[in-house]
Amino acid sequence: MKKMMAVAALLALGVPKTMSAGADKGAEVLAEARKAIGGADNVGAVRTIVATGKSQRQMGDRQMDGEIEIAVALPDRYLRTQVDSIMGNSVTREQGFSGSALLERSAAPPGAVVMFRGPDAGGDPERAKQMRLQMQKNELSRLMAAWLLTTPDYAQGQFTYAGEAESPDGKADVLELKGADNLSFRVFIDKKTRRPLMLTYQGRPPMIRTQTMGAGPRPPEGGHGQVEAQPPPLTEIQWFVDDFRQVGGLWLPHRFTQAADGKTIEEWEFSKIAVNQPIKDDKFKS
Repeated sequence: MKKMMAVAALLALGVPKTMSAGADKGAEVLAEARKAIGGADNVGAVRTIVATGKSQRQMGDRQMDGEIEIAVALPDRYLRTQVDSIMGNSVTREQGFSGSALLERSAAPPGAVVMFRGPDAGGDPERAKQMRLQMQKNELSRLMAAWLLTTPDYAQGQFTYAGEAESPDGKADVLELKGADNLSFRVFIDKKTRRPLMLTYQGRPPMIRTQTMGAGPRPPEGGHGQVEAQPPPLTEIQWFVDDFRQVGGLWLPHRFTQAADGKTIEEWEFSKIAVNQPIKDDKFKS
């Protein structure tokens, strides 16, 4: 993994070597990549995805282990559930959306306080809520691009060819996606396998801090909450994807490693991904 992360970093930092007619070349690379993961028909037939596994997150010099489940019901329902062990406490956090409704649920033991940094909205709660909703929509767009080389309808995404990048250990075709609400990221397609190698985008690393009740600002209820804070500077976030396994006629990556500034932030390792299995509607109730 360390070697592949190094390759990914070099590819991400490299300036594309060649440029071509963006739309035409982009369509060609996209068609080849979709064929490599199972074909356009199989991609287009996906209606639901449920992925379950383990997560690891870096908190300074500490590693936080947990469990993760991602549930997707296209075109516009998404929920990421993570159960983490933080300072001896089991904390459950759910984030996602259903249509235009933001989904945010969390649970922590009495006396435990877990503060998750929210976007800086200048003290405007409604604006902050809409910013968090857009963050969740963007996350699903990136996941769908990594899994299926497509984006949800709401994203209005279009891939174009951005050039070729290379490192001493490999080359990649670079597709750039632009979509609604300033959605923007790049997908690196391995020259040999024609499968996604990684995604890159401008963002801010997640931050979580813990405290005991009575120390600092208290969340609204339940010992957990969302706090606005001065965000760190934007940086390039890398999602490296690998461990492709066949699921329902598709080759899907089961490991996602997120890094920023050359350091691993978080890793999701899915033991099971199910496609087109029914998901109960109450899964996405706010």
